[in-house]
Amino acid sequence: MSLNKIALMTWFHYNNFGTVLQVYALSETLKRMGFDPSVINYIPIDKRIWTIKDMLKNPMLFLNKVIHTVNRAVKSYGDVDTERSKLFDSFRKENIKFTHSCDTASKLHALNNQFDTFICGSDQIWTPTAYNSKYFLDFVNNDWKKVSYAPSMGVSSINDDDIKENMRKQLKSFKYISVREKEGREIIRSLTGQDAKVVLDPTLLLSKKDWKEIKDSKFDLKLINKPYLLCYFLGSAKKPWKSVERIAEKLGLEIVVIPVHPKDYKRSFKVLNGVGPLEFLDLFENAHFVCTDSFHGTVFSIINEKPFVVYKRFSDKNKTSQNSRIYNILSLFGLESKLYCGNDKVSVQNAMNINYEAVNKLLEEKRECSKRFLSNSIKNSINSDTVSNIKITNTCCGCGVCKAVCPQSAISIAVNNNGFLQANINEDKCNRCRKCVTVCPFNGKNAAPIGKDKDKLFMGRSKYNFTLNSSSSGGVAHELARYCCKSGYDVIGCVYDKENKIAKHTCVLAGHVAKINTFQGSKYIQSHFESSINQILNSKKAIIFGTPCQVAGIDNLLRNKGTRDNYVLVDLICHGVPSDILWKKYLDELSLQYNFGKTPDVEFRYKPKGWQKRHIKISDGDKAYIKEESKDLFFRFFKIGNCLADCCYECNFRTSSCSDIRLGDYWGKKYRNDKKGASMVLSLTQKGEILLNSLHNYNKAELIQNRLSDYWTIQMPKNANKPIFYERLLSDLKNDKASLKVLAKKYCRQYEQAKKLHKIAGKFKKNQLKNS
Repeated sequence: MSLNKIALMTWFHYNNFGTVLQVYALSETLKRMGFDPSVINYIPIDKRIWTIKDMLKNPMLFLNKVIHTVNRAVKSYGDVDTERSKLFDSFRKENIKFTHSCDTASKLHALNNQFDTFICGSDQIWTPTAYNSKYFLDFVNNDWKKVSYAPSMGVSSINDDDIKENMRKQLKSFKYISVREKEGREIIRSLTGQDAKVVLDPTLLLSKKDWKEIKDSKFDLKLINKPYLLCYFLGSAKKPWKSVERIAEKLGLEIVVIPVHPKDYKRSFKVLNGVGPLEFLDLFENAHFVCTDSFHGTVFSIINEKPFVVYKRFSDKNKTSQNSRIYNILSLFGLESKLYCGNDKVSVQNAMNINYEAVNKLLEEKRECSKRFLSNSIKNSINSDTVSNIKITNTCCGCGVCKAVCPQSAISIAVNNNGFLQANINEDKCNRCRKCVTVCPFNGKNAAPIGKDKDKLFMGRSKYNFTLNSSSSGGVAHELARYCCKSGYDVIGCVYDKENKIAKHTCVLAGHVAKINTFQGSKYIQSHFESSINQILNSKKAIIFGTPCQVAGIDNLLRNKGTRDNYVLVDLICHGVPSDILWKKYLDELSLQYNFGKTPDVEFRYKPKGWQKRHIKISDGDKAYIKEESKDLFFRFFKIGNCLADCCYECNFRTSSCSDIRLGDYWGKKYRNDKKGASMVLSLTQKGEILLNSLHNYNKAELIQNRLSDYWTIQMPKNANKPIFYERLLSDLKNDKASLKVLAKKYCRQYEQAKKLHKIAGKFKKNQLKNS
């Protein structure tokens, strides 16, 4: 009989002792309960843009971020202690079982078919200052399969209304919910009315004997052979260190430091290089006295029955203070007097008078209670007979390939309430054959990575001025379409339909070269790709242009039908598609202001004004509105990317592709002074390379090979963060009384100002790296 498989969603990647030991402890506890746990290999990327508002709201948090960035820039930490990272990596590799890499929402969603239950926790994964919905298991289809075990919020209150609303929505989905601190329980109660269970941090689920056995099985060297006072401080305040010196002198102990900050390595005590998780366990086991400001420093002092003093790491006046974690753990075991009182003598006396017999009795009771909650929640989750709704993916791009492959005609494509195309399933018709999942571009499977040995990057430019003048950049897409159309290929491309104010894909049949012009120019809105799929499937051979997700979907569909070799696929470098609500509102306001009527002509990239700085042109007869992107209301939202489709924030194709050729603008310094336009062209398959060579050999386009690394430095290879105010913005866009000008001031200006500050900070960081 196979063991039930449990997926753990928590922090594990930080080289922080508490982080790594808590995930190990929870995994080990689950194994001892008879389950088969795996830690989900998801590593969040901090891409947060700090706005002026954020800086003012959380000044200390922002200052700590700046200090951390500067420290990384001058490399002072890594140069001093390279062994530490190796020991953490080794510990994770040897002691923790991981899933495959899950770097986007759709890859996380694919885990639904692999695990029986999902657990989120512990550590501060629910802290409002680093809110991430994935740590609330938002990718799990069935709410009854979700368990929270001891996640910490780290704070006693939430000050951001958007974060509060998002957390309320996520928390309501849990059927089995626990937290690490009573403050977290109170927050949940105030948000949802739910009564969360307060349970122990996973590190406390293992006994002193358990930790010793774990350490001794792989680590047989006692690091320090004489009495010592152990220091482990996450904060950087000076006052605790002066107290530590006085206490050590009073007790006649040598001061031993587990370094955390770069300046710790310069302290005039015994500072230890190369401290990994096992060394950390050894140092706490053999210490004679402990001084710390850390939650897990406190935990391992209690586990090892040490006299200890805990210092406040934050001012209680600080809105983002995490002191509540310390207060909670001390209160839990009646150890409040171990918090530094300002008097060394009194604090030492309090530390020496801990009744560990009483503490251990209380700990054992709470340990059994916590284990019981964990075991019962998992078993109830596994035994739940609820069936989840059918869901193809959690990041639908509306491409429509699922509809094309469905044998029951159970799928339709329509614009949802947020203004994006989405697949909808009629569950009465669906027979759960899962053919839709096999063709979905967001089904959890990896596309081919860009950067293979055979991949090549070119600057491309049409040889014809009339093509360049009417193309957004270098005109390579147009030349590819013309060449293929003449060579017997149908051409599938995107046009702007001004009657319906939408972009849509359509087909130009082979030989109808004059009609290819309708495809020219960028369209910075989501295209109705599904409208062209029947034409694609009826073609004997075709060249297809689309966004990377659309092309990935049609690639899956064609391979499913065994006809992929008959097609050339070209995907376009894409930074995301904004909501149709924004686009319609923008056009309505312009038409009202300039009297354009209901169906004005649109040029998203008006080339006569240049190609490096984009201009949009809206016109009707003699009247024309032409604006540079930084001053245009539509482009201001689009550039910031604050109302894109969900799939755009979780794109799987920024550094991978299912196409033969990838095209985009060749931004950057290299072609800044170029007046005609330059395309970035990537050859990704042999078919793509042959086609590009034909363009070049027939003198249709100029191709100059450049370094492939230009793709990563010029384009946007990482997904943008979905803003915390996303739902509120979309709601405001639907409000006819709220003008785009007002909304841009509310949602765009602060980011535009912040980007200027970040640009300055980037130059500073670059200079620091040069000088270090």
